[in-house]
Amino acid sequence: MVHRDLKPENVLTSLAADGKRQVKIADFGIAKSSLPGSESTSLTEPGIVVGSFHYMSPEQLCGQTVDERSDIFSVGVMVFEVLTGQIPFKGKTYTERIISILHESPQFELALPGAGALHAVLKKCLAKAAAERYASAAQLQTEIVPLIASYRVPDAQNPRHRASSSPQQ
Repeated sequence: MVHRDLKPENVLTSLAADGKRQVKIADFGIAKSSLPGSESTSLTEPGIVVGSFHYMSPEQLCGQTVDERSDIFSVGVMVFEVLTGQIPFKGKTYTERIISILHESPQFELALPGAGALHAVLKKCLAKAAAERYASAAQLQTEIVPLIASYRVPDAQNPRHRASSSPQQ
């Protein structure tokens, strides 16, 4: 299944019966089956762009065919945002952000100092060409979960730290 609209609002967490936190994906309104030969009753047509553009892969923004690797790109954007408090692609307007997604690379070292292995994983998630990304969510999960668990955002970069150290109004 290709979700095609992964964004923070569609990612939920809950506690499993064993007490461990689990991730659940919601809103499959524009999802499509990725099985070869499967017919999908999709609301979209080839060449039509749907979804939340801040989290879209370059191929999805261009209205091209998407597969699981497009969702991998969206996960990379969300992980970057969770760790830094900002999205990896900049621009003041809709057009500037699309151009950034299509042509620019995030500044990993500035946004995530001292996280070389995590940079490499996110760089692969956010590759412009789908063929350069992880082939599956399972493959990405194996690499990224331990890195996120061990990474500590420096206090000066931590959005929660900045918010808590600002004067109360």
